Amino acid sequence: MVTALPSSKAFANSDNSQAVQDFSRIYQAIRSDIETKLDGHLHQAKIDISEVSSRLKLDRCQSEITIRDRRPEKKAGRKTYEVRCESPQWQFYVTAQITGKLPVVKTTRAILKQAVIREQDVKIDYIPYNRVRRDTIIDLETVVGMRAKRAIGPNSTLTARQLQPPYLVFEDQPVNIVTEIGNIRVESAGMALKSATLNQQVPVRNLSSDTVIKGIVIAPNTVKVP
Repeated sequence: MVTALPSSKAFANSDNSQAVQDFSRIYQAIRSDIETKLDGHLHQAKIDISEVSSRLKLDRCQSEITIRDRRPEKKAGRKTYEVRCESPQWQFYVTAQITGKLPVVKTTRAILKQAVIREQDVKIDYIPYNRVRRDTIIDLETVVGMRAKRAIGPNSTLTARQLQPPYLVFEDQPVNIVTEIGNIRVESAGMALKSATLNQQVPVRNLSSDTVIKGIVIAPNTVKVP
């Protein structure tokens, strides 16, 4: 039976008819552990377990066999499991190679610099996990509505560095400050102290009075002060 232990798995031998340890259940437990940790993380996942040499003969374990994943946070690539018995005492290592593909967001067409990305501009594709960079975007919802920092070619894999929120006001850039008092509309020149998106509050400096005030972004380069 497989039972959970801190950072390990353990199971007891139930077959008392063999004097030599059978490794098949050990391999099954390792495969099960990998499949549980993957939990759909990889597309078209393949697990290859390197079985120990048939020349290795160990006395059948009389206690629990403990299997410890030495890198439990690692989901793909080469993994090593430590297999240990206390009675009689022995241990050995089993390696497993996990391959598969991860989802990435790719462009379906060229995207201009500062263009807002729409649903039809992107798609999900699957590529080998070892080709996926750490900052690669894997979710369409994360991308749609963002703005391209620079021009992006078609069929490009998108990364976080290529995108920014759809700012309408940019830090250290001129803005128009709008104040409405009844039917009177007053406009003045200002400078944004932070970048901000539509309906987001942002601090701006009024260039006439040199005071810092807060307003709401209502249009490109336009901030309304309540």
